[in-house]
Amino acid sequence: MSTVYRIKPLQQSEVTGLNGSAVHSDPSPPTIEGMARGIMAPDPGATIAPILMGLSVGALMSGVIVSQVVRWIPSCRKDKPHIQSLIWASILGIIATECLTWAWCLHLFVFSRTYAEFLSWRWSTWFGLINMLTLLAIRAFFAERAYKISGRSKVLLGCIVIAMMASFMGGIGMTAVHANAGPLEPLTRSGEEVFKRLCPIGCILADGLITLSIGYHLWKQKTGWERTDNLLKNLIVATVEAQVPGLCVAITYFSLAIIDWDHPFAVLFLLMIYSKPYMIGTMAVVNKRHRDVRERSAEVFMSDFNKLPSSLGSARHAQETVCMPSENDSHVKLSQSNYPPTQEIFNGKNSPVGWDKRANGTVDRVDLVGPGTEL
Repeated sequence: MSTVYRIKPLQQSEVTGLNGSAVHSDPSPPTIEGMARGIMAPDPGATIAPILMGLSVGALMSGVIVSQVVRWIPSCRKDKPHIQSLIWASILGIIATECLTWAWCLHLFVFSRTYAEFLSWRWSTWFGLINMLTLLAIRAFFAERAYKISGRSKVLLGCIVIAMMASFMGGIGMTAVHANAGPLEPLTRSGEEVFKRLCPIGCILADGLITLSIGYHLWKQKTGWERTDNLLKNLIVATVEAQVPGLCVAITYFSLAIIDWDHPFAVLFLLMIYSKPYMIGTMAVVNKRHRDVRERSAEVFMSDFNKLPSSLGSARHAQETVCMPSENDSHVKLSQSNYPPTQEIFNGKNSPVGWDKRANGTVDRVDLVGPGTEL
């Protein structure tokens, strides 16, 4: 996942310094600067534009993520502790990516101001490490959802974990291989070709398995009831919207890395924003779950309120309802005209919809407690 500047080995007669003298095997900084100027001068925009685009688009995406996190924080305690940990770890990864981006750009355009730094990978190679650490937490969040909604399939979980580890090791390997390389150094180190392909392939496989498994098993749980099927449809759409942008970035990165690896400046743009589409999708899913909880809580409360008997004497003449016991022995009444008339539909076995009445005798929360949908 790290940026690689593959400069083909130059012959002794082809390389000259600023004074026209031949370059030795260990060129001096002025010689490196002259070589870098010769590489960039014909088309400086091809080198600078991807960096500026990554800075601006990445800042825009970070703004979207900040707004999503601000909406999530008031409801974060409703999520399970391990979900909170994964989300906070992802947020820290995004912060680290943004800090590295700005520090690198300030170094390039303000403090260094040399051509050689644009062709050095000592900064950009760390994007691979940070991106893979961030995506490890994000994919763990979706892998758990896929595992639960598939009926806790250990085979599926194992395949996803293998793909996740492949992408993670690819990013770590690329960073380790290129972290100590100097500017314009020919890349002939062992393992470079393996890591270069392992990282994006692992990303594509992991994202594809997660998206297809969640979508397929949600589709299988359709009951024929409009309200339940609409909920399933919304969950499928949310999953696709969360995964497809990141999957497209991984495919694009893989294509550029394989086809045009000798001129990787366009890859810089993808490296600088790689984890942010994933984070936007993850926060969108989490916030949507909390929003659905609030909307359905209000819907059930109003339905129950509007159907209250006109007097205590007619309390036994309540409408047809399905009563769901909860931990505090209270219940929620759901009209049979709007929901399936069987207890089994609501207990999470055949449908991802479950209803939970919280304490204090009021309906203040409705949980989607089916496989892979719980908070």
